[in-house]
Amino acid sequence: MIRKNIIPHKRFLNLEIPQKYLNKKIEISVFSKNEIEEEKVITHKKLSDFCGFLKDQDAKIMRDAVGKECRQVDLNEWQNFS
Repeated sequence: MIRKNIIPHKRFLNLEIPQKYLNKKIEISVFSKNEIEEEKVITHKKLSDFCGFLKDQDAKIMRDAVGKECRQVDLNEWQNFS
């Protein structure tokens, strides 16, 4: 992996791709380091701040919805391919 921080003074940049990366999928990202620092939000929350309780009826509704509407896992799925 190659990573380099630069301060551009023009809108265009010539980039030489190393030989070992030719004919491979690569990622090129352009972003300001300031953008990342601005997005960092530090909250002082404990895990318990996210805890709660469901009423039995609400839990049953959710369990039923998951059972009907979510894809069911077939544990033998890979064995069915011959």
